Parts: sequence; structure tokens; C-alpha cells
Amino acid sequence: MVSSIDDPVVLERFNVLRQVGRIAGCPMWKAINKKTGEEVSIQKLPAETSRGSQNLFHGADGVRRYCRNILLLLELDSDSILRIRDSVQAANGDTYIVFDPVELDVGTALKVKILEDVHRRFITYQLFKALRHMHSAGLVHGNLHPNSLLLSDECSLKVSDFRFSQSDSRVPDGVSPIAEDKSWARNLTTYWYA
Repeated sequence: MVSSIDDPVVLERFNVLRQVGRIAGCPMWKAINKKTGEEVSIQKLPAETSRGSQNLFHGADGVRRYCRNILLLLELDSDSILRIRDSVQAANGDTYIVFDPVELDVGTALKVKILEDVHRRFITYQLFKALRHMHSAGLVHGNLHPNSLLLSDECSLKVSDFRFSQSDSRVPDGVSPIAEDKSWARNLTTYWYA
């Protein structure tokens, strides 16, 4: 896990506090915008991967998936979906995407057992709101798991990682794409998280 950001262009704009995890295969940090004082999260998209490490994008399909992720995060407007605020081009060619602030993912919260019953209920409610918003837009997430569900310090849920999402723009209003076409489920895998 990369522990810090050392790019001068990014450090000029942000006070990086700590790494909060990895989202969609890329490291994410909590930071403070020096100009506005707002808390944000910053995700690094490396221009190149270091020798010996796994390629972030895995070729053309990976690039297409990550572009889909960015486009959908820009398009979907919901309190329960991670919002992109800005981007920064670093001196070394890396790109940093600036998001709403997050503290950790649900997977980590489950692992360290910090969630009480009231938190789990609130997270479930917010997840259903986000799913309703996505499905009404004709979108199936395709990779929903605890690590793609991010939490703020106030336990606000943010759904992220839309790389494997599926949509059908031909679906008429009021008709669920799930009921009409099952082809989106070809590569679906189900896991149980206790």
C-alpha cells in the first residue's frame, strides 16, 4: 500500500492526512483543500505502473472500465453515490481525482467490528436509496461489495467503483432493465459477507 503522496503539484493544493484504502485498485487518501479548508478524498491514477507491479488497467478493457467508472460518477447525482469534485494533473503525469470525503469502506468497518446495529440499519437504508437511484436510471452496478461502499465520518454511505456496471439506454421509462433482459448477469458472482 502506497503510504503518501509526494507530488509537489498535489501537495501545493492539499494537505494529505492519511491513506483511507484502495478503491477500484487505486490508493485513496483523506486530505484538506488548502484553499477552501474542505475535507476531500484524493485517488491516484498512475500514468504508469512500476516495474513488477500489476498493471492497473489490464489493457484496453481496463481503460474502458475505468473511463466508464469516471463518467458514471460524474453523471449520477445522488447523496449516496461518490461525487467527483475535481482532478489534478501531477508533475509526473499521474492524475489525482478529488472526491467527497470518506473515512473507510464497509469491508474495513466490518473487519474491525466498529458498526453497531443502528449503523448497519442506516447503511442498509442508504444502500437501498442508491440502488433505487441506479436502477431507475437503467443501471446495474455489477460489482457491489463491502469495499465498494464507502463511509464518511458521519456514517454517510457513498457507492463507488462502477467499472463493471451495465446499462441499457433503450429501456422505456418505468420498465426495469433487470426484468427485461438477463444478459447482464452472465458474469455475475455472488458472495456472502457476514
